Amino acid sequence: MTAALCTIGHAELPQKAPLTSYTALWTESPFTSKPPPAAAGTAVNPLDDYALSGIAPVPGGYRITLLNKKNPEEKKVIEPGINSEFTVISVNRNPSKYLGTTVVLSSGAIQGSVTFQPELLVLKGPPDVQQPPNNNLPPGVAPNAANNQQDQNAQVPQRAPRPRIVPPPIPQVQGQPANQAQPQPQFRPNLRQ
Repeated sequence: MTAALCTIGHAELPQKAPLTSYTALWTESPFTSKPPPAAAGTAVNPLDDYALSGIAPVPGGYRITLLNKKNPEEKKVIEPGINSEFTVISVNRNPSKYLGTTVVLSSGAIQGSVTFQPELLVLKGPPDVQQPPNNNLPPGVAPNAANNQQDQNAQVPQRAPRPRIVPPPIPQVQGQPANQAQPQPQFRPNLRQ
C-alpha cells in the first residue's frame, strides 16, 4: 500500500498537447481538399486603362493621343523622338473605317493594344442654363404663358406707347367767359341716311 501512495504522490497532472502536433491531420488529410496554389502575381497591364483618342502621321512615325478611361481629362501624347512611358510597336490602320485603327504599344516588358472607343470620344454638350425666374409677371400669369408672349413679341417688334402729356390749364383772364378756354366737343354729321 505504501507503494501505491508513493506513486500517487509523485504523479503529475496530464499536460495538454500543443496544436502543432495535429496540423498534419488537417493539412494532409485524405478527407479534405487541398487549397489551390497561390496565384502567381498577375502583372497589371497599364494599357488597359487607356483608349485611343487620336492618331496622325508625322515625320518619323505617328503622333498618338491616349485617353485615360477612368479619368477622361487625363491624356497622354506619344510622338516619335520624344521619350514616353509607352513605345509604339505597330499601327494597324483600317482604311475603310477610321475608328477601326489598332495601335500596339509596350510599357517595359508588357505589351498591349489600344483602340478607339466611341463612347469616350463623344463631346460633352454645354451645361444646361437655368433661366432666372421672371419676377416682372403680373399676378395670375403663368411663367410659360409669358415666354409664349415674349416669343410672339419677338417676331413683331412693337413700339412702346408714347407717354401722354396733358398741358396745364390756361389761366383765366378777367372779362372773358370761362367756356371759351375749354375746347368744345365736335360732332360728326350722320351721312348714312
